[in-house]
Amino acid sequence: MLGGRVAGASGYCDIDLEAPGRRVGTLRVTHSDNRHAFGHVSVPVAVMKGGATLEDGGPTVLLAAGNHGDEYEGQAILLSLLHTLDLRELRGRILFFPALNAPAVAAGTRVSPLDQVNMNRAFLGGAAPGPTSTIAAFVESLLPACAGVLDLHSGGSTSIYLDAALATRTADEKLFARNMAVARALGLPIIQVLGGTSTGHSLNSAAAAVGVPMAATELGGGGRTSRASVAAGRRGVLNVLRHFGVLPGVAEDFAGSQVVQVTGPRCYVVVPGAGVLEPIADLGDQVAVGDAVAVLHHWREPDRPPRTLLAEIAGTVIDIAARGLVQAGDHAAMIGEPFKEAS
Repeated sequence: MLGGRVAGASGYCDIDLEAPGRRVGTLRVTHSDNRHAFGHVSVPVAVMKGGATLEDGGPTVLLAAGNHGDEYEGQAILLSLLHTLDLRELRGRILFFPALNAPAVAAGTRVSPLDQVNMNRAFLGGAAPGPTSTIAAFVESLLPACAGVLDLHSGGSTSIYLDAALATRTADEKLFARNMAVARALGLPIIQVLGGTSTGHSLNSAAAAVGVPMAATELGGGGRTSRASVAAGRRGVLNVLRHFGVLPGVAEDFAGSQVVQVTGPRCYVVVPGAGVLEPIADLGDQVAVGDAVAVLHHWREPDRPPRTLLAEIAGTVIDIAARGLVQAGDHAAMIGEPFKEAS
């Protein structure tokens, strides 16, 4: 039975993830601190297994959001789909994690306030034992049973993203092609190929380790929920469910997504000091080396001239800062370089 206690970790799921129907429950993660002396941290888990199942039970797709707690578009999409999908149409099973890093979601923060761990750096042994690594271990235990995975991210509190699908570049060319197929099925303006700046401890990396095709998203951001990004993401998720055969019908063949990559530090336009940031380039703009991306105004030193921040590479602006008051080391923008796909 899928569910139950996490091997080698302190947690268990209180619902049967294999039985037909719609079930909503909790991953209970044992954690002792000033608040949770003998209690647990609750992570919402849901499953929908349809009546129109195939002879082999049908494919399983895992959908996650709230990997970072201050990213809201994906949470809204999954919580909506949990109540609007028709069980009678499902040919297989959907596993829902609408608030994967529940402590971070409750706090509205990127990382968990319980152990200060970034969930998307905790897979494949990337974090010390604690509540975040326990949640990651439980998700990892489900991946081998999955036909595909989606992890819905957004720009969070600190940035705003051009709606994008993210596909991991793997050494296995066939798996990479399958990742790209999932990314294309999302139908978003940008496909960002991961690899150049990846940590190896993300949910994408965990899926790749067991050969399961996966895509992530970046949808809007800015510490609020974008109606347009939610609509685009929801349309994409439904199409991915058709792509894997969980929903009936033929998946729409989207074309025209621009494929980019973020290869290293030069792709980030970094703020050199404290001040007020004025954007110059907008999402989707094409910039050349030396183009102005933003202006830094020195509010503490009004007699100091503003500093123009320049692009170090040519490409597409895929992310911009969501805040006006910045510190040294913050990013003003991220630029995606063109990615040439093999013919």
